[in-house]
Amino acid sequence: MNPNRYTILTVTTLIIAGLAAAASAGGLFAAAIYRGSVFVNTAFRGNDIVTLFAAVPLLLTALWFSRRGMLRWQLVWMGLIGYMLYRHGSN
Repeated sequence: MNPNRYTILTVTTLIIAGLAAAASAGGLFAAAIYRGSVFVNTAFRGNDIVTLFAAVPLLLTALWFSRRGMLRWQLVWMGLIGYMLYRHGSN
């Protein structure tokens, strides 16, 4: 893969991880973010916990290993990018 292209993908991934972490932290720690029923608010907070404490660290780990040429981690990386687009693009 072209080194410049990999740099662009790395920077884009870091931006996505930072924005996802900020959005999830805001949903968890700001009281008035979600204005739905108790069930919906609980579901959104559960998604925020998964994103903040599982998906973002795993995304950064996958980025780290995929930059070293490990194909399996490249697949995990792309899967997590898809998760971020699905999860944060649907709200």
